[in-house]
Formats: sequence, structure tokens, C-alpha cells
Amino acid sequence: MEINRDAFEQARRIWEEGLAKFPNSVLLQCELGWYHYNRAINGWTEDPKSDFRKAGEIVRQSLAKQDLSPLERRLCHWLFANVSVTERDFERALTEAETARRLAPYDAWMNGDLSWVFVAAGQPMQAVESAEAAQARDPANAAYYNGIKAWAFEVAGKPQESLASSESGFLYGNLLQLVRAIVLIRLGRPDAARAEVKKALEMDPSFTQTKWREINFYSDPAILEREVADLAKAGLPEK
Repeated sequence: MEINRDAFEQARRIWEEGLAKFPNSVLLQCELGWYHYNRAINGWTEDPKSDFRKAGEIVRQSLAKQDLSPLERRLCHWLFANVSVTERDFERALTEAETARRLAPYDAWMNGDLSWVFVAAGQPMQAVESAEAAQARDPANAAYYNGIKAWAFEVAGKPQESLASSESGFLYGNLLQLVRAIVLIRLGRPDAARAEVKKALEMDPSFTQTKWREINFYSDPAILEREVADLAKAGLPEK
């Protein structure tokens, strides 16, 4: 759980050095795609659209290669599921997620992480079920799965359950603090919500309502509008 912006930048340098030596490595290419996706989705870039677009280009190039290894194929379909969400192609996202799951049904981390696809595609309770299944197999990463559940419950309109999951949850960057702010507003606790936004801004002073819009994608646009309205009430700057 120590992965942060600096760690991702260090990983990028390693992957780029590897590609300079092994330019035909689909594994390294796909990892670089993951770098761009994670950089954007965690709010670690000033231009998330560019990073999402680059991730999409890389994963399509990778999947077009012949004779992919099982590991390369799994990583690419997993990434393509997430990229498809950012392109608002939720049907493809679900299809790619299912493909990745078939390739590695016992990979708890991957299956848990793919719960995000269900949240975005309008199936938040399926996301909760998926995260709980991953947590049962991989208790060492329970905090991350609880973070996913907190977000899924928020989207499902279950603020009490979201807050409870967030108490022992983790999400990269300041995203968990912002999810908590949303649900605290909905529970009629504006002072506590503002305290969470304050924590979030201490972690990333550049975070705004605009950035939240840029890194979150839902099949129902009303979900995002409600979240932004609640974050505004909690004191998150607009721009």
C-alpha cells in the first residue's frame, strides 16, 4: 500500500529503460500502459485525458501482437477493461473484465481491482460482491478491497455502509478522503465532510472538482453530478 506518485515515476523509468533494450517486449509495453492509466486515475497528472489516451493506444498495440504469453494477455485485457471505462464504452469494459477473469480466475488482486468496472458500469452491488470475494482470498490487501466497497456503496446510495467500509479502507492518493466527504454530506455531517476535504487537499493541494470530473466515469452521468455537488458542499474548490 506504499505505492505513490514517486514510485510510479520510478517504475516508468525502469520500464522505459527495459523497452530501450527489448523493444518487442509486450510485457514492458503493457506495464507502461498501466503507468499512464494509473497516473491519470489517481490524479497524479495535470493532463489525465492525455494519459488515458496514451494507455488506450498502448494496450491496443499490445493486444494486436501475435503469440502473447498468458501473463501478457491477462495484463492487457485487465488494462483494456479499465481503459474502456475511461472511454465510456461500458459494454466493452465488462467484456474485457470477463476475459481477464477467465484467464486468471484465482488472481484475487486482479479480480478485486476489476470491481471498479462494475461500479462504473452501474452495477455497484456486483462490485461489492466481487471485492468481498477477493478479500476472502487475499486478506492481506483487505484495506484496498474495503476502499473499493466504500466507493461502491456510495454509488449505490448506501452512505452508512460506505462510511463503515471506509473506516478500514484504503485508496491511492486522496480518493478515499473525498469519498468519505461525499457520504458525510449525505449523512448530514458537513463539518466532518469539510475535515475530510481538508485532509485531501493537504495530500494534493491541486485537487479540484474539475479533476474529480476528469478521473471518474459512470454509465449514469447523474452519479457524477451528485458527487461533484456534494464535494462542492464539503468545500472542494471548483478549479
